[in-house]
Amino acid sequence: KLLVGGGVQNGGGRLEDIVLLRYDALGAVDNTFTMGMGAGAVIDFGFANAERAVGLVLQGDRAVVGGGYGFPLTRVLSSGQFDLTFGPNGTGRLTNGAGAARKLVARADGSLWMVGSIELNRDGGPGTEANWLKQVLVTAEGVPVPGFGNNGRREELIPEWGALRGAALQADGKLLVYFAFV
Repeated sequence: KLLVGGGVQNGGGRLEDIVLLRYDALGAVDNTFTMGMGAGAVIDFGFANAERAVGLVLQGDRAVVGGGYGFPLTRVLSSGQFDLTFGPNGTGRLTNGAGAARKLVARADGSLWMVGSIELNRDGGPGTEANWLKQVLVTAEGVPVPGFGNNGRREELIPEWGALRGAALQADGKLLVYFAFV
């Protein structure tokens, strides 16, 4: 089976939401993977900004998906339903809504690392003067990792390199982050 994640604009007055679809071995949509509104899963984290899948991590027969504004993250069961044992009630924003996640990677210990950016002033206050690298680290069960920044969150001023475009986990466990030069 193939699991595909992305974003969808729906007509319910919401902007972009995360969508997951599962296909069977013959390439047909798997109608048994559903949140009860037809095939697939449309996940709305409830904010006014865009949410879209930027990463999909398989954990056995479950899948963790996340990305977009507020660093939303959730886990779904093989049925397509939320896994309510993951994080706070199976789904949630990992930040106060600021910033956008660009990449989700799984570490060797099963923890999940989301990386993205946020626009702040150079002193870290409100504003849009500079890009900051924003990272969130949670356990395999969606709980913030203590000791990683402030309750599993870290923000660092990015030199004038431009916008964050992605990240990759190296074999030594370090995160390689890449930017688009302006």
